[in-house]
Amino acid sequence: MKTSLLFARTSARVLAGTMWCLAMISAAHGANVILNSSFENGNWEGNQSFVDSTNATTLLYWNNVADRWTPNSGSTWVQDSLRATDGNRMVWLGAPTSNSETYISQPISTLSAGGALLSQTNYHLELDYDFFDPTDPMGMMPMDSTIQIYYTLGYYMFMGDPNMPMLMDDFSRTVLFTDTGMTDSWMNGAAMNWRTAGIDFTTPDLTGYDYLRLYIVAPRNTVQTPSMGVLVDNISLSPVPEPGSLLTLGLAGLMGVWRRRRRA
Repeated sequence: MKTSLLFARTSARVLAGTMWCLAMISAAHGANVILNSSFENGNWEGNQSFVDSTNATTLLYWNNVADRWTPNSGSTWVQDSLRATDGNRMVWLGAPTSNSETYISQPISTLSAGGALLSQTNYHLELDYDFFDPTDPMGMMPMDSTIQIYYTLGYYMFMGDPNMPMLMDDFSRTVLFTDTGMTDSWMNGAAMNWRTAGIDFTTPDLTGYDYLRLYIVAPRNTVQTPSMGVLVDNISLSPVPEPGSLLTLGLAGLMGVWRRRRRA
């Protein structure tokens, strides 16, 4: 009787510990490696207008007004708690000219460079986006627009301030996602036609690289790729847990219980 009771208690403890370990591994694998993922933090000015008055900050080439994000010219940081999908702010990637694209990007440091990005690992990328042209806020003449997501690999070059490295992309792009749709109406408010992109991909061999730089892009406006602008918000990039590794841990815990019972 005592042996059975001890076995039951031991089994419960081992199983509880196994479940805790599984939860911790799952949480670690699910951690978002994108920083300031909803554009809430940064040096907000709000002295520009985006459809409504004084609700925006212009993001100029290579500034870091929105923490952790690097834009080029044409991006606008918008504050609107009604329309943003997460928090109060979002970014509009503005209608590019025929000669350029408009982007916002973030370098994600590899494990070897002190970051969290893993080599040759399955990741899940997710973000909200809505095609929008502020020159037609009523959506009276909806037009096709496009969003693209790609990444490059690169190296940090330190010159002076160790906290402000230069980014040296290798400029070889890997495209993860492209979508085209009709521009929306600002008047829809909370009912704007936001879409959610979910992209699964495997990181390449990151040996020798310091970061993977994620670009969210309104491509250059061409006949083949119409581009009137797009709003983006709520971006996440998380490693996908391998079912096999979780199952192995669970079985290890159960085998331990079985061995103890055999000895008893």
